[in-house]
Amino acid sequence: MRARGLLEQLNDLPEDLLLEAQPKAGRSGFSWRCWTGIAACFCVVAGAALLGVQFWLPAPAEPSPSVDYSQTVNYSDLSFGNTYLPEGLQVHGNATVSIQLEDNMEQALLNHRPIALVEVTVTDMRTKEYRYDIWDVDRLLHQWAQTLQYDFQIEQVYYGSFEAGQALTVENNSYLLDPEYLMEIGGRYVLPVYEEGEILSFARDETVLEGDVHRDTPYACYYLFQPPIQRTVQGDYVMPSSWQILSAYSRQIVMDLSLSSENPGYYDYFEDKMRLVTGEDFARQMAVLVEQLSQS
Repeated sequence: MRARGLLEQLNDLPEDLLLEAQPKAGRSGFSWRCWTGIAACFCVVAGAALLGVQFWLPAPAEPSPSVDYSQTVNYSDLSFGNTYLPEGLQVHGNATVSIQLEDNMEQALLNHRPIALVEVTVTDMRTKEYRYDIWDVDRLLHQWAQTLQYDFQIEQVYYGSFEAGQALTVENNSYLLDPEYLMEIGGRYVLPVYEEGEILSFARDETVLEGDVHRDTPYACYYLFQPPIQRTVQGDYVMPSSWQILSAYSRQIVMDLSLSSENPGYYDYFEDKMRLVTGEDFARQMAVLVEQLSQS
């Protein structure tokens, strides 16, 4: 049928039918049934995408599969770079009545919380002598004490308010066995930092009559007569097994080099207790330790 004939027939229809066939005023072209179906499809797609993201998120780090933790490492094969002690350095140390070797260094940190846990490079070191007089009941005593001072550049802050790149000086009381575990200039170490105060601890509870007992810095770092954690040139970490969390995934170090000439019998205690931790394992385990320090 031609369009003109169709138009003529439509004109012959009753007026009420034509009015009923006209679009209703305000009718929207939006079809809820249509868009509800589209929205449902979108939810399915979005849900699948979210599940896909969840499935592809990396799992918590695990011990490196490329490391055979049953293998041993010779200490002589490790490199720490160009490290040295200052010429003429003499650490005499102050007498100590007893020595308590911690078998769980992390627990020691939780019991005696440090203000920071940092990785540093030693830039300088020296000793300082204190001479002072105290009154003891009915007599005058002349006292002598020595401290060991280190200058550091902070490389990384694991815990605390210090910043990387910051210079830091610490002053430790020196003891008879300290020469066994001196940190060296150029070496890179991980250490806890404590607020020691302004007064020399040996004189803190004494009535000082003469002499200066003020420390050069309020900060100290003590290792409780144990070898410090030291970083190798390759980015691995050497430490005693008393760091139970940090050395949880580690290899045994065979101490094939003599590290002590003055007290070899004492150092023998750590001969079978030194461990090598990869940089990856160390970072993961350090995060565990920092979380414990932050929550306790």
